[in-house]
Amino acid sequence: MVFLTAVKLLRQPVPDPWWKRHRIFQLSKYFYGRRRNCYGVAFRAVHKSLEQARYVRKKKASDFRQLCILRIHSAALEHGIPYNALISNMLKCNIALNRPMLAQLAIYEPRTFKSLVDVCKTKSIEDGIDTVNRLPPPHVITRGML
Repeated sequence: MVFLTAVKLLRQPVPDPWWKRHRIFQLSKYFYGRRRNCYGVAFRAVHKSLEQARYVRKKKASDFRQLCILRIHSAALEHGIPYNALISNMLKCNIALNRPMLAQLAIYEPRTFKSLVDVCKTKSIEDGIDTVNRLPPPHVITRGML
């Protein structure tokens, strides 16, 4: 074979299109009906399922963050300090615990969490911020009341 230019000499051969279709059919292996057998329908179904998988991955992380914040907020309110004051005072005190760890402490180590809240309350009082004197509603029973 004679190459007239160097570009055609260095150009890679085109891969067999069978592999492209095979990859789509492998991803649509367990779909139902024509979504598994017909390439065009399978292609759209695979792309839609991959988009939904990405969305669910992002949503899962967001939901877990909201769950951790809710748990920390509830436990902090039991001890008389709101969530935002707790987090800001922890930063001022150089306490570096992430939200999932704080949520675990709030659930499984309530005394440790109470000591962290006490440190944050002390820092808040030293700074002269009046966010720690809030009491829980009278109809709510907390661990501290038991």
